[in-house]
Amino acid sequence: MTTPTLYRGVWPQNVSKLAKYAVRFLDAWKITVLYEAGGGLRYLAVEGAGADLAQRINTVKSALRVQPGGAFYVNEYRHVIVPVADMSGSGFGSHYYYACRLDTDLSFEFEGDR
Repeated sequence: MTTPTLYRGVWPQNVSKLAKYAVRFLDAWKITVLYEAGGGLRYLAVEGAGADLAQRINTVKSALRVQPGGAFYVNEYRHVIVPVADMSGSGFGSHYYYACRLDTDLSFEFEGDR
């Protein structure tokens, strides 16, 4: 397994919990988004993101010896950026690694709308 590449672009700072995606194990590893509805927060499965994207994110995490799953970001260049907690004591909350570039948009259905 190769060492993941540290992301060389701008790292996300103080991102709202509603502005990030997550890999979660439902019946398999799936891409989800946190959506705030009237009844509270819900994780919704994302379409346009197959098991390949979840696998790429989990590969980054596994290579750095952290648990699979968890948050990731997609920036304006469609770069998928995976935060991994900094254990070195360098003062950074997380280091950000490049997983891939998306070819398509991610979307989810909620109450019949996309």
